[in-house]
Amino acid sequence: MATQIYITPNGSIEEQLLIYESLSIQDSLTDRASTCNITMPYHKTTDITRFTVGSQVRVITNGTEFKFWLVKPPLKLNGLIKTIQMECLSYEAKTQKIVINESYIDKRVDYIVDDLFSKYVPWATSTGIQTATKTISIRFPDLFLWDCMEQLCTLVGYDWYLDINLDLQFFQTANNVSTYTIVENNFKRGTASFSPDASKLVNRLWIKGAKGGSLPFTQNIEVDMYYSPIPLFYTPAINDLSTITISIGGNPKTVGVQGVDEEGTYDFLINKAEKLLVPDLCPAGVGTIEYKYEYPVKILLEDEESMSTYGLFEDVLTVDTDDKTLAKEVGSRYLEKHSDPIIVGSVEPFSGVYKAGELIQVSVPSLDIDTFLVIKDVSYDTSPLNPVSIKLNLESTPRDLEQILKDMNKRLNKMEQELYGTSDDTIVEQYKLFKEKIYIPKFQDDGIEWILHDYWIIGADFIPCTDMMI
Repeated sequence: MATQIYITPNGSIEEQLLIYESLSIQDSLTDRASTCNITMPYHKTTDITRFTVGSQVRVITNGTEFKFWLVKPPLKLNGLIKTIQMECLSYEAKTQKIVINESYIDKRVDYIVDDLFSKYVPWATSTGIQTATKTISIRFPDLFLWDCMEQLCTLVGYDWYLDINLDLQFFQTANNVSTYTIVENNFKRGTASFSPDASKLVNRLWIKGAKGGSLPFTQNIEVDMYYSPIPLFYTPAINDLSTITISIGGNPKTVGVQGVDEEGTYDFLINKAEKLLVPDLCPAGVGTIEYKYEYPVKILLEDEESMSTYGLFEDVLTVDTDDKTLAKEVGSRYLEKHSDPIIVGSVEPFSGVYKAGELIQVSVPSLDIDTFLVIKDVSYDTSPLNPVSIKLNLESTPRDLEQILKDMNKRLNKMEQELYGTSDDTIVEQYKLFKEKIYIPKFQDDGIEWILHDYWIIGADFIPCTDMMI
């Protein structure tokens, strides 16, 4: 079937682009959003001004349909023969421009995903959300929806995308298996290349950016006749206001967040940025405020088995969240993936419809490989006189870390107040990761034998290092 390209200009009807020179579609698991580049010949009578930013672009090629929105409108390229080029993105990219400010307490992950899209993405539906029963408390302080979804996917081992009907698909990665396989003679000769990659080997990982929660702290306060703001010793954790208790003259008072809650509705407002308690409806008097605060935590994850096998390889991972539990799981997934060499490769199949993030079975006896790999990138390239050229970039599948860490049931010992607020006063939490290897097919490369996969069969034995200060 010949490739078909349709464009719907803003406020107009769909029209078919009958003449083009080349079409390139890139689908990347890393970037999440697909890109589409269209090149067509330029003629002085060609009217390209109607193709404005936001126009919908629909492509049917290789037996499947793609839908994009125009990011860079057509531009003439210099040269002896002038051409016009358009750049498009899939609709997932729009979530990079949607800012979220939400908090959830003890909510299921699938509920959070549905709530986010219902509130912030009215142009999409969410009937493709699979059950994710894990209950979490999480805060999204002015984060892009894209980043929120990445965090949630990391927590439960899920993936997401918007399908051709702009319906949200949120699903378990392990269930995302391609209907196609890579076997002998169904790919272009000489295009299959697979090898172990130890360039990113890590077995001791320092995680920065996380914060821990203190025990309840009580501070004496006084409201004067001028309703002056009251400086607080620490920055209160405001993701759960029920943990903040204020009493004036023995009477409980209500509290809200300045800039979020309206003035005149609470006795006090918390100004988190400046560590202030601002009196609002509360009369003068003396009393106390009890609250929890956050302190910097650096998490140390170690894989002792990997260290004994390959030696020590350290790295530092800075996470985009201050949530300690989330930071720990993000770091654990990173460590378990890189604590052993991974298999990377590429291949160019003759046909098929593939999507980044799918698991695909690769069975090539001549290369001594028979396992599932994850599709990192897919590219489709075509022109009117040539068939569609497909290229897949593959790597080892991530292992299941649903139970890699035990729940933290012990708090760190009581910390001195002076620990909070300086870069040199970071508490270190250390976790020992351990696993047992299960034999599966191996890959031979120049006489060096590599185990392709390790399966985590037990949690983590963690040791809070309260006496280690860095």
